[in-house]
Amino acid sequence: MLKSLVPALRCPACRPADAPLRACDFAPSTDSDQPHIADGALVCDRCGNFYTIEDELAELVVPALQDQDARSSFAERFASQLGRHGLSSEGATPADPSGVSEQLA
Repeated sequence: MLKSLVPALRCPACRPADAPLRACDFAPSTDSDQPHIADGALVCDRCGNFYTIEDELAELVVPALQDQDARSSFAERFASQLGRHGLSSEGATPADPSGVSEQLA
């Protein structure tokens, strides 16, 4: 994921509130010019949700629609990195699914 995109991203669960995301890079490069995050998380400090970045792909999907098997696999693979960044392997409680159909419209 391009680091330069992070300032423009907002938490999909906090919609329509303006909730910016911060990036946690799990394997920061020693090269300060490296423009990508290969593995990490995008964190919303407003609601506590985090969104995975794996193999340079960010998954900005509301918690109610996330693939729980994939999230569990990510949490297992990056348990120590999540802990270092103060993130729970489960993240925040999934959002109320009653608003999901509204978000998909």
